Amino acid sequence: MADFGYDVADYCGIDPIFGTMLEFDRLVEEAHRRSLKVILDFVPNHSSDKHPWFVESRSSRKNPKRDWYLWRDEPNNWRSNFGGSGWEWDKRTNQYYYHSFLKEQPDLNWRNVLYQQPPSHTICCTRASNPECS
Repeated sequence: MADFGYDVADYCGIDPIFGTMLEFDRLVEEAHRRSLKVILDFVPNHSSDKHPWFVESRSSRKNPKRDWYLWRDEPNNWRSNFGGSGWEWDKRTNQYYYHSFLKEQPDLNWRNVLYQQPPSHTICCTRASNPECS
C-alpha cells in the first residue's frame, strides 16, 4: 500500500487491513439506522500501478487501455505534487507515464472520452444494500 491507500488497486473492494465488505455493509447499515450518512473518499485522479487497468495499459503500446493513462515518448515539465518530475520511465514499453503523486499512482487520462463515461466502478453504485444507489 502506497500513500495510505490512495494507490487504488480496486475501486469496488475494501483492503483487508481496513476490514471486509461484510463489515462495511454493517457499518453503513448501523450508520443509516442512526440517521447518519457514510462518505467515502473516491479517488478518480489515479489508480495503483497494480490496478488491472494500468497493468493492461503498460503491457503494450497497442493495448486498448493504453490511453487510459498519460504516456509520452519525452517528458515535459510537469511536476509531481510530492516533488521532482511527475514522469516515470517504463522500460517495458520505452515510454514515460505521468503521476502527479507517487510513481505507484499513475494518473488516469481524463482527456480520453471513453474514460469520461459515468464511473460504473464506484462502491456506492455496486452495493445492493444501499437503496439510494438504485
